[in-house]
Amino acid sequence: PHAFRRHLPDPMKSRDSHDLVVLCVGCYGVLEPAYERHRQHLYRRHGVSRSPAPRRQALGQEEAKARSAALALSSHHGARIPAGRRAELEAVVASALGVEPGHVTRDMAAGLARQH
Repeated sequence: PHAFRRHLPDPMKSRDSHDLVVLCVGCYGVLEPAYERHRQHLYRRHGVSRSPAPRRQALGQEEAKARSAALALSSHHGARIPAGRRAELEAVVASALGVEPGHVTRDMAAGLARQH
């Protein structure tokens, strides 16, 4: 976690220094509780005051579709989306926000993208 990176030597703080282990869903389910206990132990040991991030609720299919559309519209590439596809994405976002499709702004899409 970032809270511990500041205590590492500079070369290890680089964005290029990451150790990754790919796990199947079953193994991850076994590992995650033990990892969380270890992380909390390290927080206490190093005096880092941090509670675990709240778990996000899984998005439903429609919410995920709306968030994806909102992310696309609010990205810096959003203005380059072809008009037809842009209209489709705006309709999805508008439906999620309860507004008319022609009234979706980039700020509205960005807000929806951040909500989930």
